[in-house]
Amino acid sequence: MGIKLVFCLVVGTVSRMWKFPAHAPLKWLWIVSCAVMLCGTAHGEDKVQATVRQQIGGTPQADLPLTLQKAYAIALERNLSIKAAKAQLSEAQADILISRMRLNPSFVTDLGFIAEKTYRVGGIMQTFEPPGKRGLRIRVARDQSDQATFQVAQTVHQILSQVRQAHTAWIAALAKEAFQNQNAQALKAIADVAQKRYTGKEVEALDVNQSQMLAVQAQNEILKAHNNVQETQIILASLLNLDHFTAPVINKFDTLEHVNLPPLQTLVNTALARRKDLKANTAAMQTEEDRVRLFKRSRLPNLTVTSGYDIVTPDNKKFIGGNFTMAQFEIPIFNHQQGNIAKSQATHQRLQAERAALMRQIQKEIQISYQRVNYNEAQWHRFQTELLPLADIVDKQALDSYQRGKTGINDVIGQHQNAYNIRQEALDTFISYQNAVSDLQTALSKSISGSSASPMPNSGNDTGGDDASGSDGNP
Repeated sequence: MGIKLVFCLVVGTVSRMWKFPAHAPLKWLWIVSCAVMLCGTAHGEDKVQATVRQQIGGTPQADLPLTLQKAYAIALERNLSIKAAKAQLSEAQADILISRMRLNPSFVTDLGFIAEKTYRVGGIMQTFEPPGKRGLRIRVARDQSDQATFQVAQTVHQILSQVRQAHTAWIAALAKEAFQNQNAQALKAIADVAQKRYTGKEVEALDVNQSQMLAVQAQNEILKAHNNVQETQIILASLLNLDHFTAPVINKFDTLEHVNLPPLQTLVNTALARRKDLKANTAAMQTEEDRVRLFKRSRLPNLTVTSGYDIVTPDNKKFIGGNFTMAQFEIPIFNHQQGNIAKSQATHQRLQAERAALMRQIQKEIQISYQRVNYNEAQWHRFQTELLPLADIVDKQALDSYQRGKTGINDVIGQHQNAYNIRQEALDTFISYQNAVSDLQTALSKSISGSSASPMPNSGNDTGGDDASGSDGNP
């Protein structure tokens, strides 16, 4: 828009000057100046775009090489649920400010009627709270602020966990699509050999039709895998509040990096010390304890004192000015905060029960994830060192044997299917391992040393799956 406006002004000015010969020496100066202005304006817009790109990660959305770490950073900046959760902190700080407020004085007046003897011209009424009540009220507000802080941190951690899981599912879908492409190429090679042997009148047309049928079916599997990629990408883009991004190129999986897991009880203790939901529960119990103290202090009534100037008219003959002072307070006979105290104590007991249940749930999550990590790692090691190399050898030998006419079409297809199943199980094991590591990090609220939370073959692996806000994975 800026370039168009400058261009219009330049063209209009030059067109008017061109009609007058007296300004001929200035014509080319104006043209050169305007060209510089146009270039400068375009360069300025490029700088603005570069600034915007830097704010969203350094590159345009369509060109983002979306690693897990960049997904974390984008989610922290753009996720709408995280923004809404962080807004709660401002509300909590406002509650602290409200708790600090003292009661305002009031102006009172009572001019009465002609028949009255006393006229209160004006006075000030002020209510005083018992000592310590305001301090307890501020403490309760701070407890609620601490609770809100931990709840926001827990929300952020949950969103980042969802990003980690969505990113893992997306990468897994990309890997499955690449796997189906490789399978289609292998089946096409079988079909080409069958066609070549049929042309040489070595086999019947059944071999060609059967191999081509499987090759066409492989295209359907590619379409299904691509649809899965699109669905997982939509889920991830929704969490990141992005329209689109570029997928990495995946040809094969890198070697699994060994995760050095400490003893199970150490992991459980780490989770119990770090989990934000446990800390929020502790802050909530502290809030109820301070509320009980506040309600007990509230049994002491507020004292209201009124003082001012009045006029007395004895016998309606003359006015006599004077001062008046009044005091009043509530007598806690029927209501002495017993209901509020009972409710806070009941809430405290409920929070204690919830804490015990939450601790038990955390232990179960750690145990299950711990078992899954060890199991899938051991299984993947066997696939990598024994089964996958053998599957490649058998697949190649079966095709070579069929090409030389030693075996039939059913033999080569059967051996390829066996190799396909082994590769598929290996892929599922690798993905299960990544999900297990991701679940364990989620349960710990901490990254694991030497882990790779999401596979990023041929595009740089993300080590540890750390949260974007710190190396220890603590958002």
